[in-house]
Amino acid sequence: MNPPDTTKQLKKGRPAEAAPRPRTGRTLRDVGRQLADLVAAAAAEHKPIDPILLDLSGRSPVADWFFIASATGARQLTAIAEKIIRRARERGVRPLGLEGLGGDHWVLVDLGEVVVHLFNQEARALYDLEGLWTDAPRRCPSPADERTGL
Repeated sequence: MNPPDTTKQLKKGRPAEAAPRPRTGRTLRDVGRQLADLVAAAAAEHKPIDPILLDLSGRSPVADWFFIASATGARQLTAIAEKIIRRARERGVRPLGLEGLGGDHWVLVDLGEVVVHLFNQEARALYDLEGLWTDAPRRCPSPADERTGL
């Protein structure tokens, strides 16, 4: 005996198509920018050194945005990273990857559209990510940049 066919069929015998998603009026680019602004605002609560947002849209297959900032030591690196993760999770965004938490050189938080790079000042100068992406538009975020609606 064959198991019953559980696929929904249209009258003509073709499989049913998935229902279209409702439009929210926001593009993926808007969502990425809002997440980048959320990251910058969360980090600002712990006073990072020289925070910058790099817009990598169309330039990188890895992410649409890099948030780069420095900290004075391992405690500040950890505090900034944990705050960013907490605020992202409050908006329903879970990190895809996390490296270096608890260390004192470089913490990386992959949030999908936004990758966060937190460095001590020596490591930031050594890796010079801003120098690798000189053609990317950049801005120095302020806490007022946070957008709602994520």
